[in-house]
Amino acid sequence: MKLKNLGVWAATDGLPAAAAAGFARRVEAWGYGALWIPEAVGREVFSASAWLLAGTNSLIVASGIANIYARDSFSAAAAQKGLNEQSGGRFLLGLGVSHIPLVEGVRQLTYGKPVATMRAYLQAMAHAPYKSVPPAAPQRTVLAALGPKMLELSAELADGAHPYNVPPDHTRQARARLGAGKLLCVEQAAILETNPAEARATARRFLAIYMGLPNYVENWRRLGFTDTDFAGGGSDRLIDALIVWGDEKLIRARIDGELVELASNVRIKLDPKQKHDIDVIVDRLVIDDKVRIRLSDSVETALKWGEGRLLVLHQAGDAKSSNQWNETLHSNRNYSPATGKSFETLTPKHFSFNSPAGACSVCHGLGQKMVFDEALVVPDAEKSLEQGAVLPWRRGGKRDFGDAGDLSFGNKI
Repeated sequence: MKLKNLGVWAATDGLPAAAAAGFARRVEAWGYGALWIPEAVGREVFSASAWLLAGTNSLIVASGIANIYARDSFSAAAAQKGLNEQSGGRFLLGLGVSHIPLVEGVRQLTYGKPVATMRAYLQAMAHAPYKSVPPAAPQRTVLAALGPKMLELSAELADGAHPYNVPPDHTRQARARLGAGKLLCVEQAAILETNPAEARATARRFLAIYMGLPNYVENWRRLGFTDTDFAGGGSDRLIDALIVWGDEKLIRARIDGELVELASNVRIKLDPKQKHDIDVIVDRLVIDDKVRIRLSDSVETALKWGEGRLLVLHQAGDAKSSNQWNETLHSNRNYSPATGKSFETLTPKHFSFNSPAGACSVCHGLGQKMVFDEALVVPDAEKSLEQGAVLPWRRGGKRDFGDAGDLSFGNKI
């Protein structure tokens, strides 16, 4: 299973089954690598995933997340293996301990200690018997992890973590705890709105339900937020840390080869002592005859922002499964990919010795260069200054300097 850098997290419970399958096909056609769907009080997540997998060809469907209180560990293990065998390895299992109000209030079950309960569940899954045809490749599991202990468990017994409702600072901490090689699938809410008041109002409506869930609130406290930030639907500081908002064309970029989300309220920390490559992503599309006008507009925009340079990333190998990208550099100006330098359009002035743009940088258009010839100045290096070593100083039979004993010229002239 190869995940792309970007996926879509969407609550498809509000769509009829046919519409949900159609949405999944559009996500696949748009080039996203995975579609994440939740499990709360709507469809059962494994059957919903099976429906979406059956209607797509290459899209990974991920549970974000499957509630461990909704089924026993044997059932979860069997469903994970079965979906991967049926779909050719396109199901990613996201597991979570859910929340006390949903487990005790809605399901009428006892909510156990999160880390201990998840550890026991994963260990039971690992030992669950399965007598059907196994998937061709090992299946992968990520945990809904917010706190440090659950992140450490994600590194120990799972393939990574799926944090939700977290700021960029949490992502950096999570990567440090998971270590290299583990999946870090972070949910990032984004609002296409440039007006700060409208964007934050929309964000507060989205976050309202999460403000009443202790797991999220306690995680925000660990990250430095206080009761003041939780009042009134959330402070601007909290809202801007959790949700990006801005214009569609400025919401994505590539920094040092990594795709990141951008908006006017996001701050990206870069090492000021290092050189960084920053590319603005103008568009993402699948090339066919239907996108000619859109492609033309995107190329024009990219050349304008790139001052005549355009970088195209295209998938290598099988476009349905490859996560490797090839780069092609284009320019509508006189540009050298080897040196990174570009030059303005050539005109007659670039070939004129009377113009600074065309004059030789050595002689400045004069055709000759004035230099000092040491051999003519000091023809006999064995002589001292008093003996007339410097020939130009002897004019008309009279030396043009005073007492040589008062001069200091170093050890050798």
